Amino acid sequence: MQNALSKTEEVIKANPDSSLDALVASRKINSDQKAAIEKKPMLVSQLAQIEEQLVAYKKFDQEYQAQITKEREVTQSKHKEELEQLKAVVEKETETRLQKQWKARLLTFSRFLSAVARRRQDDDMNEEGKAFEAILQYVYSGDPSAVAAAEKLIDGVEEQVPGVDGAPFTVTCMFKCSSNLDFILISNLI
Repeated sequence: MQNALSKTEEVIKANPDSSLDALVASRKINSDQKAAIEKKPMLVSQLAQIEEQLVAYKKFDQEYQAQITKEREVTQSKHKEELEQLKAVVEKETETRLQKQWKARLLTFSRFLSAVARRRQDDDMNEEGKAFEAILQYVYSGDPSAVAAAEKLIDGVEEQVPGVDGAPFTVTCMFKCSSNLDFILISNLI
């Protein structure tokens, strides 16, 4: 259409003294060309308005995209900060819980050693006293079996106490603290 309009404009420039109606009457341009030339200023004005609107819309889009990007960054930063805080709380709670468990395990082991010491003071060398001494000897052995014996004491198992020479005692040791903080040895005839 631009090409046809430019041809019409060339005809009008070539006949500067003739009106559009005179050019249509002399058949130098047709009525459609006349209508297009008459609409041109309005179309140019509309084009300028649309271009201005396009510039405004592009500016609005840029501002909107910048705002969305900023909000996304703020949200992600806030979320990351919340996650880090939650992670720190969970780590601290876990560490506290593990420390409590470790202290409770050490306390159980300490109570066993205390029970053995009390039995030694009483000079009690009956079957139970010998079982306590055998368990203590396993704990003091300084090898992996010492760790296993200490873990059994701490975790609380119920099994027959093996003697140092390998022969079992007639006592089953239930490695649990009783209400008076003493370990329970259950006599169990073989």
